[in-house]
Amino acid sequence: MVEKAQSSTRRGGRIYAAIPVEVVVDSEGGKISYPGSTVDFSTLGARIQTEVTLMPGQQVNVIWQGQTPRSLQSRVVWSNAGRSERRSEVGLQFLRPLDVAA
Repeated sequence: MVEKAQSSTRRGGRIYAAIPVEVVVDSEGGKISYPGSTVDFSTLGARIQTEVTLMPGQQVNVIWQGQTPRSLQSRVVWSNAGRSERRSEVGLQFLRPLDVAA
């Protein structure tokens, strides 16, 4: 189920949806991909749950699969432990806002 929500403290309205994604991070040996899932997202960023620990300021690539696959370069804005010991939640800012017409 997808719900729309908007808060006066947010720069963009959020859509709450669990969408599978891949989180790609740079590593010394190349790029490593980790599974994840959105919690919510907007045209400006997303909250993601993933197994990898990410640090604020780190740049990652988020890949959405589906009818319109997208690869979004993002910056980690915040990070904290998720609801389970193996998952963390991160707030991402897209380096280029989503084009809603695409």
